Amino acid sequence: MRTCVRGGWVVGYRDGAHCLDREHEVVFEGDAILYVGPTFVGPVDATIDAAGKLVCPGFVDTHVHSGVRGGHRLIADAGRHEFFGQPVLEVSVPRHGARIEG
Repeated sequence: MRTCVRGGWVVGYRDGAHCLDREHEVVFEGDAILYVGPTFVGPVDATIDAAGKLVCPGFVDTHVHSGVRGGHRLIADAGRHEFFGQPVLEVSVPRHGARIEG
């Protein structure tokens, strides 16, 4: 199904730098992004109104709550300098087709 996300602020990458474009469109089909720009010319099966919202095509959500495993560290140890930079032990994988809407 081809879907157009219309009218939002779109985060992109152009000419070697990140950019923020107002009232742009993102068109995707399945898990492929087909178009990002001001106006898509072509048929779509569904339209999502994103006016006033931030749209991040291709964004990889790295937000996780890794926490401290209580079995081998005290809660008081959570702020100790030697624990920063340790490998992340948890992975969060969203459901297929999941999206965040404000």
